[in-house]
Amino acid sequence: MFSKHREATGTPFSDSNSNWSGDELRKHFVAASGEFVGTFLFLFFSFGGTQVANILTPGEPNPSQLLYIALSFGFSLGITAWAFYRISGGLFNPAVSPLRTSLATTSPV
Repeated sequence: MFSKHREATGTPFSDSNSNWSGDELRKHFVAASGEFVGTFLFLFFSFGGTQVANILTPGEPNPSQLLYIALSFGFSLGITAWAFYRISGGLFNPAVSPLRTSLATTSPV
């Protein structure tokens, strides 16, 4: 069932029929973890800015409050994308990844 090469090297992903090497799997895990952490931080800072705007000016939304919320989302996305673009590509919008995959600009995995 397992090849002798796998038993000799001791790595579970060194089978000649396998498309995944240990290094490839590690890279995908790091990229997926980067996407998760980046998305979490993006939403955390964005919703935090929204809460601050709502606490400071309760009641009806005014243009300055809406501008503060929009800027908190924009800066949050910009900073997290800049911080994580080398790790995972900075694609924190779930609609962007399927679009780029359908246009064949990125691989599905």
